[in-house]
Amino acid sequence: MVIQRTRKGFTLVELLVVIAIIGLLVGLLVPAINAARELARKAQCVNNMKQVATAAIMHDTEKQYFPGRLNFTLANNGVEIPVSWMAKLLPYMDSQNVWDAMVDPTQAVPMANWNTVITGISNPSALPAGSRPWYVTELPVATCPSDPQVSLIGARLSYVINSGIFDRAIDPTNMNRWLVSDDGTVGERRANGVAHVIPYSGGSGKVTQADISKGDGLSSTVLISENVNAVSWPLFEEGSVCMVWTSQTEWLPETSDLTLGRQYGINKGRERYLDDQLLTMSQSSPEQLVSLARPSSNHSKGVNVAFCDGHVEMLADDIQPWVYARRLSTNKKLAREPGVGGGWPGSLVPVQTNSYGDDSNNY
Repeated sequence: MVIQRTRKGFTLVELLVVIAIIGLLVGLLVPAINAARELARKAQCVNNMKQVATAAIMHDTEKQYFPGRLNFTLANNGVEIPVSWMAKLLPYMDSQNVWDAMVDPTQAVPMANWNTVITGISNPSALPAGSRPWYVTELPVATCPSDPQVSLIGARLSYVINSGIFDRAIDPTNMNRWLVSDDGTVGERRANGVAHVIPYSGGSGKVTQADISKGDGLSSTVLISENVNAVSWPLFEEGSVCMVWTSQTEWLPETSDLTLGRQYGINKGRERYLDDQLLTMSQSSPEQLVSLARPSSNHSKGVNVAFCDGHVEMLADDIQPWVYARRLSTNKKLAREPGVGGGWPGSLVPVQTNSYGDDSNNY
């Protein structure tokens, strides 16, 4: 009598085949899952940028100008304090409490004491946990979820504002180096970008929606962009919290060190420096950071940018410097390099007449 035995389990070959199939499926699923996660992060980034752009538009609607990259205002005790572009938007982004702390006489920081802010940002973990000052507050809307979520400094920032051509003469003790002039011989021209220096009194770098509408148009002028090398939202140096254009006709090679007056291309040079290094450089050699004051991101094939009408689109990696410059200029016919009479580049930008049909040339 033959006894039939029922085989239990898998043979070694069958087991290996099953393992191979599972491995293959995992290999196919993991990239798809990662891609889906990045798509979600990118969508959140776009949403953040729309919120920030909307806040800037609301600021213009209420105060009749876009925030400057550096704004001087008064604390509640009448002391003049410096305020960054992102800080000016706090009341329009459900962060009124942070703004209230900034202008509170017990927490307001005048320019003369600004090292207090730098010290706190550089080592936020050293500050008392129960009474952390406003300048190390993390703003969820100010960071892209695709950027590193752990930082060596406080008050992280992923987004930068368009401040036009970089200020060639960096001198924080001389306000004339920062102010806007109509002929471009001192500081900036308003037509070079959106966010300039806005003193509390005397001189004006204010740019409005109406100005831009009369120039290149709200839907054609970039307002904010991603930048993985942005430093911290309370700061106001151009290389730390802004994007700028220069008179270069070619991007700085990615293998080159930071070079005054030259920029890396879109998404180039982004992994050369850590957050704490950038913070130190923002105080010791801010003009060098201009090389990094361009759009960059951890997304593939481009960078999210928001325009002055609030819409967001992707800026391609391969954009040319002169095209990028025209995206930042609010009126390309009047864009000027400081100290230079003509536009840039002369063959591409008409320089002698403005777009309003008169010769006032005051925008």
